[in-house]
Amino acid sequence: MPVQVTVDEFGLWWIFLDIPVFCIIILVFFYWRFFQNKSALPYYMIMRFIILGMIVFTVMDTIFDLISCKMLTVTMEYFSVFYITYNLVVFGTSLLWFRLAQKTLGYHKGPLVVAVWISIVACAILAVTYFFNMKEFCYQENGSIVLGPLDALWYIFEYLPVLWTFVLAQMYFLDKRFMLLREKCFPLLVSAYLFLIFGFLQYVVDQYPVFEVGVTLAIVYLYQSLSNTLISVDELTDLKNRRQLFKDMNEKMLDKSADTYLIIYDVNKFKDINDTYGHTEGDQALIATASTMKEICQGRNAQAYRYGGDEFFILKVVEPNENIDVFCNDVMEAMRYKNLSLHKPYAVELSYGMVRFRDCISPYLSDIIKLADQKMYAMKVISHATRR
Repeated sequence: MPVQVTVDEFGLWWIFLDIPVFCIIILVFFYWRFFQNKSALPYYMIMRFIILGMIVFTVMDTIFDLISCKMLTVTMEYFSVFYITYNLVVFGTSLLWFRLAQKTLGYHKGPLVVAVWISIVACAILAVTYFFNMKEFCYQENGSIVLGPLDALWYIFEYLPVLWTFVLAQMYFLDKRFMLLREKCFPLLVSAYLFLIFGFLQYVVDQYPVFEVGVTLAIVYLYQSLSNTLISVDELTDLKNRRQLFKDMNEKMLDKSADTYLIIYDVNKFKDINDTYGHTEGDQALIATASTMKEICQGRNAQAYRYGGDEFFILKVVEPNENIDVFCNDVMEAMRYKNLSLHKPYAVELSYGMVRFRDCISPYLSDIIKLADQKMYAMKVISHATRR
């Protein structure tokens, strides 16, 4: 028989099973809640996999603890596959945490991405090394497990993506260029901190299910944060919605130190795109517009919103050495390049109008939006007249 279970006392089983079972119940509940939500937002898709990974890990970690205490014995071959899978599940969950930060903050290129790839290569090398040399490293002939230096490397490389998540969120949180992303950074900071602290405690107190508790707390916190995010995000374009726009406008109106502009963009002849090519293609035009605005706003202390229909807004905080007209033209130019790359039978063209908060006499948001809309409409009229 390759597997043999021995139970000395029921109490020993309870020590290793009560906390993991409790964590699994919580994780399954939140997985069910995420599964019920059919949102296609990338945050929700990634969170489903993170929770699923942690459920698998919690089960495997309980089995690992039972093997460590010789309450469960397995053959060398079984343990080799089990131990490698066990570590790769943790590493996969850690990678998903970094991926969540990438999607949330729009970070796709940079030194931290390279660092994550180094971690992937290192873990792959460790997995192959352990598979062929398990007996030499940690699993003894008498069934006991002795962790050595290479096991410490497993812990380091497994948790590195979460460490980079913490570093990335910290960078964005402290950088003035990403001031409007601070609300997104904080949940990533807290959850990554919990992951790392409880992961370290797990290494120190290896025979107790500490890590599961920390990650379960992190997931509960992320769930609450993402639930708030869903309320303020437009599902089609993944931009902030009208509700969040009003909230952010109120904050910027009160911040007298910031030189804030409200810019409204409208897709020219959007109805013609819908009527000629269908509503699905119209949605694609809106998504292309939204992704262009996201790219331009990245790192420029600006936030894009979908107001409704084919109307988009950008809140832009202008630095002393910046020119708002350059920023607006950058959006228009980026849209032209986007049209060339999409190879569509139509071109998405924009008109815009902008208002400086400091120049507004009325304190009402509706009046500020109305003024920006009037300026945008004037530009649209001039654009149509020029074509004729």
